[in-house]
Amino acid sequence: MLELHSLPAPGTKAQAALRRLLQENHLRRIVTISQALADDLLAEYGPPHHGCDIVVAHDGAVAGPRPGPAESHGGSLKVGYFGHLYPGKGMETIAALAPLLPEIYFEVYGGTGEDIARWRGTCSEQINLTLHGHIPHAEVAAKMAACDVLIAPYAAQVSHVGGGDIGRWMSPLKLFEYMAAERPVVTSDLPVLREVVSDGETALLCPPGDTAAYATALRRLAADTELRVRIGSAGRDLLETEYTWEKRARRVLEGIVELSDQ
Repeated sequence: MLELHSLPAPGTKAQAALRRLLQENHLRRIVTISQALADDLLAEYGPPHHGCDIVVAHDGAVAGPRPGPAESHGGSLKVGYFGHLYPGKGMETIAALAPLLPEIYFEVYGGTGEDIARWRGTCSEQINLTLHGHIPHAEVAAKMAACDVLIAPYAAQVSHVGGGDIGRWMSPLKLFEYMAAERPVVTSDLPVLREVVSDGETALLCPPGDTAAYATALRRLAADTELRVRIGSAGRDLLETEYTWEKRARRVLEGIVELSDQ
């Protein structure tokens, strides 16, 4: 089996190796993290040999105990972001939102030391924006549950640790961990994210880079507690139904090995 999170750059040795591998008889299954990636794989390389199938298995999260209602923050909305601060991940949009929404508090967790220092300098006058830096993964779920809303304002092009753009194919762990936290998600209206969430049902989707649209979505959630609860609960239900790690493992292995119901 072969799992792909992206396609090799054209003209590279990796591309040549993948092309050969797709025709080797011992390859029984290709797993891609999004339908967009599966579609581009077929368009670029053609179908694999007979006897090899392609399975789309988005990423997932642990469905721990439901965190329950968010704590009261004195009438102020607390919006959380968790993850790296690479270009396109969304810090640019959050920095633009903070001065537009002084009544909302933005809590940012993660980032390299260099990126945190740069953004702290850029946002030094924004008293409603705090960059907390790295926290242990064991603390992430509790910090997410302490927020009213979780935000992932991806740009149309998204950088990652290895460089390059993953915006077309990504299946961000952040999205599924947000859903597990049972908090409403505000994220970018990208085709690859619509494979998982639906606007107004399991998330609020905004055009990438559209600060005004994000501000409108956050104001809407700030004014409507019932909407926050409904979207947060629907996202958690979707995670439990489709996107736990156990369900992903079953999807990946089905037909390859005998699966137990235990």
